[in-house]
Amino acid sequence: MKVIASRVVISTDIGLNSNLFGATLLGWLDKYGALYTYRYLHHTFVTYKMDNTYFKNPAKERILLRFLYNKCKI
Repeated sequence: MKVIASRVVISTDIGLNSNLFGATLLGWLDKYGALYTYRYLHHTFVTYKMDNTYFKNPAKERILLRFLYNKCKI
């Protein structure tokens, strides 16, 4: 697996339940996906859809999130 980016969850990313906002995480996924595509594949793209996104564990403040690329066969 290749690390695309890392991000620390800060207080402005946190909602009322002391968890990371889901929309914030989806925005980061979109942003870092675009960075990876541009940097390594030398293409730009537009996000078509992001279905089947499941949040299994809450992210709390001061947690380090790593965004990874795992090459897989489709």
